[in-house]
Order: sequence, then structure tokens, then C-alpha cells
Amino acid sequence: MELIKTLIEWDKDLLIFLNGFTSDFWDYVFWLISSKTIWIPVYVSIAYVIVKKNWKTGILTLLFIGLVILLCDQISTEVFKHGIKRFRPTHDPVIGGLVDIVGGYRGGKYGFVSSHAANVFGLAVFTGRLFKTKSYSYFIFTWAILVSYSRIYLGVHYPYDIIGGAIVGSVIGWSVFKLYIKTQNLSFSNTNNLTPPAWYTSQQYLTKDLSIIFTISATLSTFIFLGSKILLKI
Repeated sequence: MELIKTLIEWDKDLLIFLNGFTSDFWDYVFWLISSKTIWIPVYVSIAYVIVKKNWKTGILTLLFIGLVILLCDQISTEVFKHGIKRFRPTHDPVIGGLVDIVGGYRGGKYGFVSSHAANVFGLAVFTGRLFKTKSYSYFIFTWAILVSYSRIYLGVHYPYDIIGGAIVGSVIGWSVFKLYIKTQNLSFSNTNNLTPPAWYTSQQYLTKDLSIIFTISATLSTFIFLGSKILLKI
């Protein structure tokens, strides 16, 4: 029990430390990162690349990605949040008044585990195994870390909420990927044999198609960022 209490205190201290580095500019940036709108180009670009080579297999792949998100969201909420019932920092009667919040946003009552972290890491693990390219993996896991950290910055999750969500999402993403491979009638006698359809990992696919994700996503997300900033000034 003493160890658990110590870990919880460390978690609270780390939150206060990380949540303390605030400014108007970073408030806006991390608010936007935490939102769904700015990442729409990422999702659309990934979906386009997946269905481009073979729409039938692509639709099946997207259905499995949808399953990943559904499981991550429901399990993190119904099993963990409602089962464990750990207050979010913003609702914690002990330290709630010490947390910097943005725009009055406090989130729901309970926060362990983070659904944002579960969702983004579930997607990152599944698509990372699907594409099997270093450049994409660097991109998608950097994105997952940024989205997850934004929840700490906004004061609505403890670091342990984020770590727990990342673990839950990663396990679900990996498990659903194994099921996905099974539906493709490919060998999966051990994890080293888990192989997606060939065009997802070819060099040609990497050079010609994955660039679509980076280019379109970066361009449109920049326009969304700038456009929303201009609208806020009107």
C-alpha cells in the first residue's frame, strides 16, 4: 500500500511539473493537437493510401482499423474509467485547484485510462505493423506521443493515465492486427511471420504512396491551424 501511495504521489507531482509550462501560444497549439479536427487530413490520407492499391482489401483493412478504435475507446471507458473510477486531475478534490486548464475544459469525471492515448497508440501499432516502414513508424508514433502529451498539458490526465492508455491501445492494436492477418489467410505461426498484403510493404509503395500521407497531412493540417487561428482573431 505504501508503494502504491508513493507512486500516486509521484504521478501527481509529475503532472503539476509538466502542466506548469504554459503560455497562450502553447495553450492554443496543444488545444488544437488534442482536438480531432486538425488530424482529419492524417486519417483521410491513410485511408486513401490503404484503399488505393486494392479497394476490396482496403475496405477490409479500414474495417479492422475501425475495430481497433472501437475497442480502444470502449475498453478504456467502460472497463477502466468506469471500473477504476480515478478522478481526472481537474476533478480531483486534492489538487484540482492547482491544475492549469485551457478554455475552461475539464473533461469527464474519471481519467484512468486515457481514451485519447489508447486510440492513437492502437492506430499507431496497427498501421505501423501494416506498413512496416521506418519513416511511417517515426511519423505515426511521434503523432501518438504529441496527442497523448497534449492531454497532460491541458490538465485532464495524469501521466499514469497516458501510460496506461498507451499500453491498452498497443495491446489492442497488436491483437487486432493478428486477427486481421488471419483473415488474409497468411501464415502467423509466430509473430515474426505476421505479414500484411505485399503492396503495403514494398519499396515502390514506400516511395510513391506513403509520401501522400506526409505531404497532404502536413499541408492541410497547416491550413487548418492557420485558418482557425485567424478565425479566433475575428
